[in-house]
Amino acid sequence: NDYYFASFYPEQPDLNWDNIEVQEEMLANMDFWIDIGVDGFRLDAVSFLIKREGTTSQSLPETHAMIKKIRQHVEAKNPEVILLPEASETVARTKEYFCNGDECHLVYHFPLMQAMWLSLADNDKNITEKMIAESFDIPPGCQWAVFLRNHDDVSLYNLPKEDRLRVMDFLDPHHEYLFNKAQTTAVRIGTVFNGDQQKIIEAMQLLYATPGAPIMYYGDEIGMRNLPSTNGVFDTRKFVRGDFDWKEAQRQMKDPNSLFNPQRRKNSDYYG
Repeated sequence: NDYYFASFYPEQPDLNWDNIEVQEEMLANMDFWIDIGVDGFRLDAVSFLIKREGTTSQSLPETHAMIKKIRQHVEAKNPEVILLPEASETVARTKEYFCNGDECHLVYHFPLMQAMWLSLADNDKNITEKMIAESFDIPPGCQWAVFLRNHDDVSLYNLPKEDRLRVMDFLDPHHEYLFNKAQTTAVRIGTVFNGDQQKIIEAMQLLYATPGAPIMYYGDEIGMRNLPSTNGVFDTRKFVRGDFDWKEAQRQMKDPNSLFNPQRRKNSDYYG
């Protein structure tokens, strides 16, 4: 009759970061990876790190205090190693993960990702430019990690409901890959544009033209699409996590007119 706390799935118990032994063990794990040469750590669902009864346990002050402790430890171990948190929040709350430059070096810019998809759906780049204008008063030495896709569903929670539904229909018109009680969808860029190379390039151009450190989800650079949907799969994120298509990658590397090569040549006509 013992129990454990789980923020997400029942089979995913949360660690108790209030326990000093847990902290020490996790920092020791980080030391192990730093010693063998990793360049940084993605802090998964970091906004839920610390739990407190009677709260949503999201972005608590104690969580930011713990990130500062992790940063101090990493700085002492190897100041070249970066921290990159996953925190899908409003722009103002997401900026808090930089703090005064003493928390995370890079931060995933989820609001900008949402703005870029809305820009693509509405054919209006002003939406993205407005979000950029709201975002870049960040501490020196810090940078946004900008992206269109990652290994998860496309998080659209910060968009107004009408915009969110419109972007959902743009991304997944047949609602084939809905996730999280149909609030989001899990689709690759190649699936969104049905393999249309010019439209994919326009989406990539928007990404690469945005200030920040661009992140490309593996396979999107060669136009990989979702795996075929199958009945009975609850977690549709499975369909964006297929094996990398090495044969397609090798073919595109040899073809100067492929989807891949214009991205490699950022100074080409495609990317200015």
